[in-house]
Amino acid sequence: EVLDWLCNNLTLSPFHKKYLSHRGIYHPERYKISTVPFQVEVELQKVFTIEQLLLSGFFKPSLRSGITGWPALKPDRIFIPYWVEDNIIGCKTRVDPYDIDQESKYAIPSGSRIAKHLWSPKPLYGDVIITEGEFKAAAACEVGFTAVSTNGINGASAAAMHLPKYVKKGKVKRLFVIYDNEIKSKISLSTVQADYLVKTLPNCVKIVLP
Repeated sequence: EVLDWLCNNLTLSPFHKKYLSHRGIYHPERYKISTVPFQVEVELQKVFTIEQLLLSGFFKPSLRSGITGWPALKPDRIFIPYWVEDNIIGCKTRVDPYDIDQESKYAIPSGSRIAKHLWSPKPLYGDVIITEGEFKAAAACEVGFTAVSTNGINGASAAAMHLPKYVKKGKVKRLFVIYDNEIKSKISLSTVQADYLVKTLPNCVKIVLP
């Protein structure tokens, strides 16, 4: 499968490894975070047919090269497998933090249906932190917490849909919502989403960062 190949064959560039360490992620290999290489479609065509690559949803037709994975699989973007506990169900990519053009920050291939899921790299139990962004959740996991990430700030509905069952089964005891403390406005989208989760989820409290 194309997704499996990407997760198991891509490597992380030294620049991106340094960037992730600054974000508190010292073992990116645990999450199979990597860097999209130049002409990844050429390498994939050594293993898969063009038809298979197009059917995967990760590529689309291109007059110039036959297929293209842009913008999600543009070279030098950070490749983030989307974990749901022990399974990888899709992926997204983040713009190269050293890219001066600063295009769209995140991109999701059309074949990667992750919008209604939480990024959760390990089984959920005990106290669980809910945050926005896979890197924040990974950094929390690095220091021993169990953390999940909504798929962007608008992904709070996924948490409201999936987490109550873990609480009801007794696996999860308490939920802590830790979103960014936005100071751009008195009532930010982060605040609205965090308050929504506290009202919706059982045994849930919000932690406000200084």
